[in-house]
Amino acid sequence: MNDYAALGLWSGSAAYPDNLTSGPKPGVAPAQLKNPDLKWEKTTTYNAGIDLGLFKDRLFLNFDAYYKYTTDALLYLPVPQSTGYSSTLANAE
Repeated sequence: MNDYAALGLWSGSAAYPDNLTSGPKPGVAPAQLKNPDLKWEKTTTYNAGIDLGLFKDRLFLNFDAYYKYTTDALLYLPVPQSTGYSSTLANAE
């Protein structure tokens, strides 16, 4: 993922054929589809633990619990081929 994934970027390295002259002419072309609704992923985590030493610490018990929940995950989702692209970056529902 790049830093400007929400923006529609253009590439200046496109070369278009020109039948009237001897070679291709420089031009620009879309490099990535824009997505103005793109937002950051949100992750919530919880971590809890208990350590217990018994019999003068000869028996030691350790209990840990971990929970992680992510919303609006960033994924490359497929788009119609008529756009000229196979996928675009979007927030998963």
